[in-house]
Amino acid sequence: MTMRVTATVTLAALCIVGLLLPAAAQEHPLFDMARQGNVEGLNTSLAAGADPNVPASDGERPLHKAAFYGHIEAVRALLDHGADPNIRNNGGATPLRHAAMQGHDAVFDLLLERGADIEALDDQGAGLLHSMAQSGQVGMVRFLLRHGADPNTRDQSGATPLHEAARWGHYRVAELLAYRADVNSRTGYGSTPLHWAALYGRTDTVRLLLRRGADISIRDGRGDLALHWAARRGHADAVRALLEHGSPVDVANREGQTALQLAETLGYGAVAELLRAHNGTQ
Repeated sequence: MTMRVTATVTLAALCIVGLLLPAAAQEHPLFDMARQGNVEGLNTSLAAGADPNVPASDGERPLHKAAFYGHIEAVRALLDHGADPNIRNNGGATPLRHAAMQGHDAVFDLLLERGADIEALDDQGAGLLHSMAQSGQVGMVRFLLRHGADPNTRDQSGATPLHEAARWGHYRVAELLAYRADVNSRTGYGSTPLHWAALYGRTDTVRLLLRRGADISIRDGRGDLALHWAARRGHADAVRALLEHGSPVDVANREGQTALQLAETLGYGAVAELLRAHNGTQ
C-alpha cells in the first residue's frame, strides 16, 4: 500500500515538473489539455506555474489549440492566466484567426473582448477579412464586418478584401464588401478590384462593381485600363460588359498598346471583333 501511494505521489510530482519545464521536441502537456478542453487540468497546471504562452515547434500556443477546437472555457482559463490573445504561430496566425476559420463565434467574441486584434495580418500580409474573402466565406465576411473589421484594410501589396473577392469570383462576398469598401481602391501597382475582376473574367463581378461606382477610366502602373486586362486574357464577356458601360477602346497604355492591339497580337479574335465593332472600324 505504501509503495502504491509513493508511486502515485512520484508520478504526480513528475507531471508537475514536466509542466514547468520549457517546451522541447516533445509537446508540452498544456497543448493536450487545450485540445480536449480540459479546464480543470489547465487551471491546476497554470496555477502551478506553467507558462500559458509556451510554444510548440510550429509556433502554436495552447490558446491556438483551444480556439481552434472551440473550447471557450479553456480559452477563458488560458486568458485568465496571462495567455496573449494576439500571439502568432510561425505562419503569423493568431488564435482569433483559428476561431474565425472554424466558425467558433463565441470564442471569437471572447478573444475580441480580451484584446485580440481583428486587423492582425499574417506573414503573407493578409488580414482575416482578406482570407475569408479569398475563400468565399460569405457568413464569416458578414460576421467580421459586423464585428468592426475594416473593409478597406490592405495587405502588403495594397490589395483589399474586395480585390480578393473580385479575383476569385466570389460574387456574394464582393456584393457585401462593395457596399462598404472603396470600389476604386488601388494596389501598389495601381490596379483596382475592377482590373482584377476583368483579368480573371469574372463578368458578374465586373457588372456589380460598375453598378457600385467603379471607375472604368482608372489606369494601373502600366497605363492599362480594366479593358486592357480583360482583352489580354481573351475574356469576351468581360470586355462586352466594360464596353456597355462606356470603356474607351482607343486608349493606349504606356507601351502604346490599345486593348484592340493586345487582342489582335495575342490571337483573341472574338475579343478583337467586339472591340472593332464598338470602335466603328469593322
